[in-house]
Amino acid sequence: MRKLNEEEVKKMKKPNLQGKAKSNDVGVEQKEEQIEVQQIVADCSGTLCTNSVIDCITVLVKLPFSSDSSPQLSLAFDTSCLKCIVEPCSLPASTTNPCGGQISGSVIVNRVRVVGCINYVVSVAIFGDGRDPTGNIARSHFCAQDTVCVDQTLCIVNETNQTPCPNFANTTGQIIQQSNSVNDCGDRIFNVRVRFNLPSCVTI
Repeated sequence: MRKLNEEEVKKMKKPNLQGKAKSNDVGVEQKEEQIEVQQIVADCSGTLCTNSVIDCITVLVKLPFSSDSSPQLSLAFDTSCLKCIVEPCSLPASTTNPCGGQISGSVIVNRVRVVGCINYVVSVAIFGDGRDPTGNIARSHFCAQDTVCVDQTLCIVNETNQTPCPNFANTTGQIIQQSNSVNDCGDRIFNVRVRFNLPSCVTI
């Protein structure tokens, strides 16, 4: 039987550090993945859902132009900057245990958020002392433009509903309140409150 030399003995005693490192690396990766999932699936039981967006704007008509004392204001807006985000979250749930009692836990659902902005314009008819070719007072429109930021939850749907996002082009908008006054310089000031109603989520 051949006797092992000193170098061969050292090789047999040397631990397999590379194998242990790989095993530890895998464990670290699995642990990180588990933590990431826990961070994504948040509790959404306290979520406030609304499809209403409200904003205020001021229209200033400066002299020498004027407007009717109670004019009909008009609203135009654009929703192309809105984006729909679907994100998983959990809700507490309870069901009857067929073997007796109740089973409590949580269920994964989809929270549907809308983020971005709505650009809008409010206009009022104005006139001066000029006349059009027919002899009537020449009229035009004076506008004020603004942008309202949006970041809210539209709805919460079942996890199986993968296409809940609505078409934001179906958003409706209206002027819900207006008041006007005249400042010390004779300019007319219109304080306007507008509301946009976003479409409901698509349900299945």
